[in-house]
Amino acid sequence: MIVNLPKFKTHGLTYITAAVKNLFGAVPGLRKSQMNLKFPEKDDFCSFILDLYGAFLNGFDPSKTMVHIMDAIIAMEGEGPGTTGRPRAMNAVIAGLDALAVDWVAVQVSGLDIRLCTTLTEGFQRGFGITSGEEVGVVGETIEEMRVHDFREPQKPGATRFLRVPLIHRAMKNLFTDRPVPVAGRCTLCYQCMQICPAHAIGRAEAGERTPRFDKSACIRCLCCLEVCPEEAISLNKGPLRWMMQ
Repeated sequence: MIVNLPKFKTHGLTYITAAVKNLFGAVPGLRKSQMNLKFPEKDDFCSFILDLYGAFLNGFDPSKTMVHIMDAIIAMEGEGPGTTGRPRAMNAVIAGLDALAVDWVAVQVSGLDIRLCTTLTEGFQRGFGITSGEEVGVVGETIEEMRVHDFREPQKPGATRFLRVPLIHRAMKNLFTDRPVPVAGRCTLCYQCMQICPAHAIGRAEAGERTPRFDKSACIRCLCCLEVCPEEAISLNKGPLRWMMQ
């Protein structure tokens, strides 16, 4: 039996991290950073996560059941998944044999926008278990009984799919997508962000500065730095042309 124990959180890149996304933890050590570097865009990274889920579903003996038990007692809302997110009581434990079904229930309870959950929408299309939320059977408390209100979503990642012309993509990405920036009043120069950055876009602080040096042209927006920062010292700055996508 394979037991998956996710925590329900918002995520600046993938919108949510839940049962399907939690399987990324099966990727060993620093290979996680390599995957972030290889798949820097939301849709590509979510497709990779679904490939991983498919490997779990089809790569093991069918007798090895997968069980997903999600802790949504205290979830995370807002600018997750790191310390910039905020705890939010959902008072729920959601369990099932289908990761997509578990994630769908969590999204319904939270009131987040399922259309932005690429691991769900693409997962339905791939036919990994259920193919729509209508196939989910809920036993125990109903979704309406569990539902929370005013659950804060993360900033929506800027879409860059239409910019994927190689000659302009890198230059335009800085204008259209959110990027992490250090917060001087909170940073302690522990350099955990620099150590985890797969793109080597973070360097040591220059003389007299109180924050690491962030190279926005090299940043791939994987948000690993935001997730690992223990001081809430990294925030997301909206791309200057994001207004065009609203």
